[in-house]
Amino acid sequence: MVDAIDLCYSNDHVDTFAIAFGDSDFSPLVSKLRENAKFVIGLGVKKSTSDLLVENCDEFIFYEDLIRSQQTPLKPANIPAKQAEAFEVVISAIQALEREGKTKIWASMVKETVKRKKPSFSESYDGYSSFSRLLREAESLKLLQLEKDERSGSYIISSLS
Repeated sequence: MVDAIDLCYSNDHVDTFAIAFGDSDFSPLVSKLRENAKFVIGLGVKKSTSDLLVENCDEFIFYEDLIRSQQTPLKPANIPAKQAEAFEVVISAIQALEREGKTKIWASMVKETVKRKKPSFSESYDGYSSFSRLLREAESLKLLQLEKDERSGSYIISSLS
């Protein structure tokens, strides 16, 4: 904890902290880092991680989710590897938003998360003229379910399949 605070104050170029923990005693550290405009990614075990920690982090990853995603990679039948990789990135972003407690997941939120996690991502590289087309293709393959917002016309991801 002391080293993290020291880094926070002495190295302005360090803007992201990844901390593996579960104990709520680390909540003051997370709060102090966020007060100083630092991005905090937490990693912990579901059963022993304090809800307070999960809510205080900018992004929180449960260890079990990492293990599960490695055990069941996305392998849609008859899909080129390049497109399957795009679907994996999108699904990973949706899962991250769900872990953050987002109840309504807009397509724009997913794209923003994808770009944050993988800045080189481009749906056109994977053969799609728009991000919406990529999402509709994922829906047609039963990887996720979409709803269309009547007011804005934007897509909302209603669930992962």
